[in-house]
Parts: sequence; structure tokens; C-alpha cells
Amino acid sequence: MSPSVLRARSLPGLLGLIAAFALTAVHAQAGCVYNFSEYNNGYLSSDGSTLYYSVSAVDNSGCGHSDYTTVANIQAPDGTVFTSSASGLASTVSTTEDMASGGDYSAYTQGFFYCPYAGAVVNGWGTGLDLKIEYRYTYWTNPIYYPLTDECDWQNTACTPGTTNTCGSALTVNDFPFQCPAYVRAKYPVLIENRVVLCSPVITPPTPVSGPGPCT
Repeated sequence: MSPSVLRARSLPGLLGLIAAFALTAVHAQAGCVYNFSEYNNGYLSSDGSTLYYSVSAVDNSGCGHSDYTTVANIQAPDGTVFTSSASGLASTVSTTEDMASGGDYSAYTQGFFYCPYAGAVVNGWGTGLDLKIEYRYTYWTNPIYYPLTDECDWQNTACTPGTTNTCGSALTVNDFPFQCPAYVRAKYPVLIENRVVLCSPVITPPTPVSGPGPCT
């Protein structure tokens, strides 16, 4: 099913929960204890242009549940909510909204199933996490040029004193035929989850610059 777009101003209960963790939801209903373990994760596409939120759950209840539906949601900084609903205990939603400028995102889950004890479809589990998109910059120097592939390989950072490189241990691109600029600046999208910075590969050709610069 294709993701749909909803509008919302607030998403209650998203209080900085972390990605890729297990959370058990327990409820009593008509003699049955609901027990679900949920695992969720936010991540970027390889080019940094798309944000994904993936969720899966395990039903530990042993109560004869059936007809599961898992709904994954992402709220972009402008308030747009992207939703993907899937049959079963897993779903993934994605968005490119506001990726160019970055900002604060929220992701959350809604899980539904038929409970024979309740005789109805119920909301059995659901949690979420906060995500942030930022961009970091690294300056590179000392390139090696490979004429057969028009490839430039920068191995050394050129960060000004007092600044630190966050993303990348080397930079290789093939967008500079005939020669390599002595210095370039590369732009990296990063996803921040629970204060952990996850770098993606550089998404645009590096920009030639005149010398070292402040790395972030």
C-alpha cells in the first residue's frame, strides 16, 4: 500500500524514545494478557535524500490474536504526517519532506489486531522516537587522480584548527575530469537518534575551495 499524507499539529507520547529497541506493552482484556515486543528504527537512504522509519513487532500474548495491521508514521518539520499501513506485524514509511533543509522529525507506530476475547479489533501496541536531520561539512586535500576513471581520491582532511571532522574517513568521487582540485568541501546528511550521529555518504559533488575550512 502506498504511503498516504495526513495533516497533524501534534503527536502525543513521542518523548525521545530510541531506535532499534524492544518495548513490551501489556494490557489485560477478558482473561488475556496482551504482550507485544516492538522494534523500530530510523535510517537514511544511501544518497541521504529519503528518511525511513521501519517497525516490526512480535506478539508474545498467546491469545489467538489474528488480522494484524501495523501503521508506521513520520511527521516532517512542517507538520505533514506520512503514513504507511501494512497487514501483519511490520511496516515501513518514508518521506523526502524537508530533507533539503533538515530539522526535527517524529516517528510513531500504531498496531491493531483482532482479539477473540474482546470480540473486536483493538489497538494493542505502539511507540515512537524522535529523529533529527542535519548537515555536516568536511574539507579535504591531497588528492590522487586516476585518469582511466576520471576519479579523484582525497585521503586527508583540511580542517581549520579547533574544528573536527564528523563524517568520512576518505572521499572518492569521479566528477572532476583531467585534474583534481587541491581542496574541496563535502556536504554530508546526518541522522541523529538518541544523540548518536549517523552519517550518510556525500550527496552532492564536493565544492572546490581555496584552502582549509571549518569542519563540522
